[in-house]
Amino acid sequence: MGSLQCTFAAHPASRSHVKLNFKPLPCLRTWKPLYTQRSPQKRSIDLTRARSLDDIAPVPAATLPALNSVDDIEIESLWISGMIRCWLDDEWTPLEVHRELGQAAARAYMEVRQEGVETEVGDVVLGLGAELLVFNFRECFVGPFDVANKVAELLMLNKLGCEVCCVSDKDIAAIKRWEAIVEAELENRQ
Repeated sequence: MGSLQCTFAAHPASRSHVKLNFKPLPCLRTWKPLYTQRSPQKRSIDLTRARSLDDIAPVPAATLPALNSVDDIEIESLWISGMIRCWLDDEWTPLEVHRELGQAAARAYMEVRQEGVETEVGDVVLGLGAELLVFNFRECFVGPFDVANKVAELLMLNKLGCEVCCVSDKDIAAIKRWEAIVEAELENRQ
């Protein structure tokens, strides 16, 4: 039987000693790995052969249209801000942090597009995700790359007219609803 001695001090002048007796667990005496490790086998794939047998053409890169001015970038980023807020409010309960996250996504999108990041959607997703890492996602139910992917889905749906697998009818309705809100605000300003 083993023993463990602990010293507790509630006050520097008084010390209490406690001696605990324990038995080592039988499972700890005879430890064996569950799986024996085999030597790694080298596997190689002949990519040239695989390509010649496939009749599937590679998927072309999704490229966003070039934005000609800073105003175009601002308009698109405001659209992104509203769409992210709508998406989060529809998905979960409406929170103030959703508005803040929408604004952060819009700022990140502006920075990514102004830095001259290529208009390929994959590059935009990586740039947005990296820019959004500084946002405090503690109160959100999503992370930076969830938002970046959603921005890409919405841009592909709205700007490119692509069918996107992750966009639902609810997302399409949210786009129409947000665009109606923006149009109403523009009419009120005039």
